Amino acid sequence: MAATEETRRQLFETVRDHLGEPAAEQLMAVTIPANTDLATRQDLVLVRQDLDLLRAELHVDVAELRGELRGEMAEIRREVRADIQRLRTDVGGELDAVRGRISALETQVGKLEEKVGALEKRLEAEGRAIRSELDGASERLRSYLLTRLLPANAAIVTGIVGVASWLS
Repeated sequence: MAATEETRRQLFETVRDHLGEPAAEQLMAVTIPANTDLATRQDLVLVRQDLDLLRAELHVDVAELRGELRGEMAEIRREVRADIQRLRTDVGGELDAVRGRISALETQVGKLEEKVGALEKRLEAEGRAIRSELDGASERLRSYLLTRLLPANAAIVTGIVGVASWLS
């Protein structure tokens, strides 16, 4: 027999009349109100089965997500590795070009050093030749001065001394 609000009210009044108001209120507090849906054991079994089914579906979904995530991560890894390889190739090519330019500059510097060395030798040789010419010219000048000018100067000095002594 299902309880209704009317039968609950009647029970309350009967208990109040026989046991008193506090006992009737206590009884109403521990009894289920009318029109309340209560779960039965069978209801709980069905809920548990639903939860088990949802749990299984969740595990399948998580496993699928893991698989998708692993696939996407693997694809990203492949792309990153390919990008790194391309960068290595590009940088390697640029480094080779820089090395080639450095080698060409080293070759040019070597040639310039050879030219500078040759110019230094040429200047040294020309300097020696000029010194030799100057030494020869100097010797000729000295010789000229000693052979031509000194005797003439001596005669001039003797003449001056003679004039000076005649005047005195």
